[in-house]
Amino acid sequence: MKKIKIGAVEDDLAIQMLLDNGVKRDDLIIERTPEPIIEMLKNGSIDAWAYNDVTAVWLLQESGEDARDYEVVYVFGSSDGYLAFNKEVPDSLVRHFQAAINYIKNGKREIMITKRF
Repeated sequence: MKKIKIGAVEDDLAIQMLLDNGVKRDDLIIERTPEPIIEMLKNGSIDAWAYNDVTAVWLLQESGEDARDYEVVYVFGSSDGYLAFNKEVPDSLVRHFQAAINYIKNGKREIMITKRF
């Protein structure tokens, strides 16, 4: 990982995971939002993007990219996410959300995405 240009979003957990894996902060391309990272990934000025795979795929598609042109090349950790509901939300809706979360639970992880060649 030390020989490639990696983009990351400021204050994202992926930065700490990269640092924990020996990448120096000065070697990262850090932006405040994902949009510049996506553009750099598209034009080849970075080699990889360290981000959550589910969110990254959605953001790539929102930017007009075909997510199938990109691939996960390295998984370097996982984390849990949480949802909070207003107390007025019916319990049945909360149960449906929990069932959906249980179904996709293993798909949430921090990864590096690179363009397929």
